[in-house]
Formats: sequence, structure tokens, C-alpha cells
Amino acid sequence: MRTDRDTNTEASLYLIDTATDKLSTIEHAARTFFSVVGWDGDSLVYEVTNQAYVPGQNSAVTLASFDAVSKKAATLAKTASDIGSFGYNYGTQRCEQAMGWPSIIDGKVIYTLGWAYTVGSNFGGIFLGCMTGKIASINSVNADGSGAQTLKTFGPAAGDGRAVYSLNATARAYQDASSLAIFFSLDGIAPSSSYAKYVGGKLVAAPELNSSNFNLNYPPTYYTSPYGKKTFWSVERDGKNTLFTGDENGGHAVAVATLSEYSAHGWYGEDFLLVTKNNSELYIVPVDFSAPPTKITDYQS
Repeated sequence: MRTDRDTNTEASLYLIDTATDKLSTIEHAARTFFSVVGWDGDSLVYEVTNQAYVPGQNSAVTLASFDAVSKKAATLAKTASDIGSFGYNYGTQRCEQAMGWPSIIDGKVIYTLGWAYTVGSNFGGIFLGCMTGKIASINSVNADGSGAQTLKTFGPAAGDGRAVYSLNATARAYQDASSLAIFFSLDGIAPSSSYAKYVGGKLVAAPELNSSNFNLNYPPTYYTSPYGKKTFWSVERDGKNTLFTGDENGGHAVAVATLSEYSAHGWYGEDFLLVTKNNSELYIVPVDFSAPPTKITDYQS
């Protein structure tokens, strides 16, 4: 796969068959920007940003996929916009939807959607009509476009008439590559927020998350074993580290150490891990932490 831009300012997304070196075009359009999300099996998932976007007429961002075997394309999701009138000859107002960066987890494409009031004056907060009824959400869909689901929504409480300027949903890597931490926020006269996590294919409550720790160790650094089949990383929780090992994609995480003073540093062969302490001491330990870490040396970072 590759992206390219020709002299006519048209962007292209290409697929290269490594068995035959054949180049084929997945998508080609003017005033467009392609961003590759990743692969789910034979399907390439990518975002299309429309630089010729016209509010109220088309989408600023489209989430799409292309099956390299069947050569079929699918639209997974699109952003929307809403244009309304202030009334009293004050002109128009505009609210636009934004899509968070997607993740591919266990055969599902997970993405967030939020809304923001982008044009116009609020005149005391009484004319934000285009934000009425809007919600932020986290969603999932299969890479072929089937099985679309809204996992959770977030918005003002029923009957809450206060002005709302933005509804945001943010997802980031959590404990491993198969989990996400999600932050919902409502920015208006009285901001409020909510947290959740996507673990084991389900969205569940996350009472351990708050404004102080949501962005800690974002994103984790994954260390790949010499044969490329395993990964090793650490995540800070409550001032201590939890150390994980997982498969080559960072999935199927196993916590090998909790409440630890050590941080992940790398691998020594396939059976030993390298860890650091106080950013100045290097240790070696069995991959399952079946024995205490052995100090190798001091160093300066």
C-alpha cells in the first residue's frame, strides 16, 4: 500500500501486490487527503479527508475500507454537519461533527464521534439551536461495513436547557493494544465529563480513570522480542508500574508485574526482559518474573 499526490493536486491511495509487484488504485480524488489506519485481515482501513468539504452538503471525513482479495470498497462511517438560522436576522450558525482516530481491535473498527459549535455568536447562549439533540459517541463496525453499533453515547441530561458548545469523545490506548480508555466531555456553561474503557470487546465503566491519569503513558512504548512474536511494555498506575507481555500486536496481555518500581526497557533473547529502575539502573529478569530482577549496571539517561 502507498499514498501519492500527482501534479494535478489529486491524491491517490494505491495497493501493491508484493507477489506480482502489480500496482492498483484503491481511490483517487482531487483535494483529498488519505490517512491509513491499518489492516484487519485482508481489508485496509483508511480515512479520507475532503479538503473541498462544504458544510451541510457533504462529509469532511469518511472512514472507509478496501478488501485486497475481493477488491470491494466499503464506507464505514461519515461525519456530518448542521446549518441553522439564528432567527431575528442574525444570520446562520454551523455545528460540525468530528471523528476521532480509529483503532482496529479484534476484528472491530472502533471510532469516536463528537460535535462542536464552529460559527456564529451565542448571544447569551440562547441561539445554539444546531447543537440541540447532538451527542458524542463511541462506535464499532466490521471492516466490511457490517455490524455497525453505537457502544455508548454522551450528552446533556434530558431537559437541560443550558448552552452547549462542544461534545467530545476521545479514545486512547489503555493497558494494551486490545483495550482503549475513553473520555467524554461536555463543554458549556457547566462542563462535565465521563470515563469508560473498551476491554475484551465490551465497553465498561472505568472508575479508576480521572483527569489526572487519563493521559499517563500515552501511548505506551511496545518492545518487540528478537523473533518478533512477543511484546513487552509498562503502564503507570497510581504512581507504580504494571508490566505486560503480549503477542506481536500487543494483544492478549499478561500482567507479569504489578505495583512495580521497574519500567520496561527491552528484551534479552526470547526468555528474558530488560527493565530499568530510577531511570539509572538496568536489570534483567525472566520473562514471567519467576525470579527477582538481577542488576546489570548503572547508567546515565
